[in-house]
Amino acid sequence: GGCCFLAVFQNHQKSNIPHLYSLHSWCGLAAIVLYFMQWTSGLIVFVLPLVGIETRSSYMPYHIRAGFLIFALIIATCLVGLNEKMNFLGSDHHAATPPTGGTLPPLPAAHHHSVSVQYSDLPAQAILVNLVGFSLLALAALVFVVISQYDYTRSGRNGGFMLLPMK
Repeated sequence: GGCCFLAVFQNHQKSNIPHLYSLHSWCGLAAIVLYFMQWTSGLIVFVLPLVGIETRSSYMPYHIRAGFLIFALIIATCLVGLNEKMNFLGSDHHAATPPTGGTLPPLPAAHHHSVSVQYSDLPAQAILVNLVGFSLLALAALVFVVISQYDYTRSGRNGGFMLLPMK
């Protein structure tokens, strides 16, 4: 994630595009920071022998819920990014990238309620973006169904979570 974020910053710098100008970029930054915090806390609490079993046992439910929320934020960030890309593709300039100068393009006429656009008239990129967005939603739904099923958790103490003492 960090490498991708660095690549985006370098591309924006090279293309004279403002940094962190959209909801997508802010959600992406939040997802990367929260993921790093989750990974670091999991390493400290569960992998390295720095805390006792009582601390690990009490921290586990929070770690799991935070993982769910971070996953949801990542899916939301992807969907917002797809929507942002569609706005750029449908702008009056037909640009595939945001404009320079720090302002976003006006909404194209096709987005106003008084103009009717047929789905079959959309460009192939728009259909692909919709397919990717729907696939992300289906993946998120599948993941949430699977991880919420008690049958898929490890059996043991602590409400289905098995924590082994460090030696």
